[in-house]
Amino acid sequence: MTGPSPATRRLTRLPGWLAAALLALGGARAEGQRAPALRLPPANASLAEEFSHVIAVRELRDGRVLVSDYRDNRVVVADFATGAVQSIARSGSGPQEFRRADRLFAITGDSTILSDPGNGRWLMLDGDGVVTTVPPDAPAVEHLRTPIGADSLGRMLGVGGAVNVHQMLAGRGVDSFVVLLVHRGAARTDTIARLRPPEAVRPSMVRSAETRVARGSCSIPWWAAGEQAVLFRDGWVAVARLSPYRVEWRSPDGRTIRGAPLPFAPTPIDEREKRAFMERTARRTGRPAQPPATIAEWPDEMPPFSSISAVLGAPSPALHTAPDGRLLILRMPTADAPDTRYDVIDRSGRLVGELILSFNEAIAGFGTGSVYVVSIDSDGIQRLRRHPWP
Repeated sequence: MTGPSPATRRLTRLPGWLAAALLALGGARAEGQRAPALRLPPANASLAEEFSHVIAVRELRDGRVLVSDYRDNRVVVADFATGAVQSIARSGSGPQEFRRADRLFAITGDSTILSDPGNGRWLMLDGDGVVTTVPPDAPAVEHLRTPIGADSLGRMLGVGGAVNVHQMLAGRGVDSFVVLLVHRGAARTDTIARLRPPEAVRPSMVRSAETRVARGSCSIPWWAAGEQAVLFRDGWVAVARLSPYRVEWRSPDGRTIRGAPLPFAPTPIDEREKRAFMERTARRTGRPAQPPATIAEWPDEMPPFSSISAVLGAPSPALHTAPDGRLLILRMPTADAPDTRYDVIDRSGRLVGELILSFNEAIAGFGTGSVYVVSIDSDGIQRLRRHPWP
């Protein structure tokens, strides 16, 4: 578990009233440095279709979208103009089938890669149809079974190398992941960065709606803070760092831009924060709020972002690539800021805005000039809307 920061440890040696005053002052100063709040324009289309966990949305040139629903294990094509929703592939291990609906990666034109880690391969789509299966022994797939990004230059982004997520979940002392760029055609792999991984939790941890079990061995908690990377379609890579909270950019030609530390004042997780988290979970799931003791271990402070979406309640990316080249980072909600918030970062690493959605909404993907938002009702049902992207 991540311990308190040096600043917080110093505060604990002060009288209680003085420590509280300094923490409040620091938080106010950090908030005062924040960029202007942004709101999306009204939605221009919506779907009545019910989803369980939208993990990816990929916009096609004709305005339809591919939607991957992780929990319902289906991939569909949806038409916002007519409301029609149709499955485009079956679950299975046969040709042009997938075992688990996963991420969708736009490459060129209407071509899309559907990651199929359950079968150890990828599916290649053209529009709304599967055209080929990229087998497990293809060089690019061998290097990168589970991609986390793609660009129009023929490259895929992923995490791998000498360590992997299964080692981390088994608690084998992994201290970093390597970020790989895999060139699909040349089967060449470049290591471009290292990431601090999220901390695994012992199997004995109390399991509840607030944790997710990975392969039955241990859990990743909602507050698991691991550094993350994302690949833009134009070939730029963004890496979100934790200590300090900042963004690094890597251009397609290999130049690195290290952004300055971003405004962030760690929020101590006291009883008020614990109760607020349990209440937010109850509103999202429709179940009664559980006592904080349901969770056996709590961090000392709230991280700036998490490896598990506190909005969707399941593993979902914290980083999103906007069509204008900016990066959006999903922030952790707090008792004083319960809504869904995204830091908007430009390519110098500067905070230029804070996008605010309702507490039960989250970004699911972007199109050419649109952003797709999932809203979650009290029964956990998700629905998809389309908004203009400013």
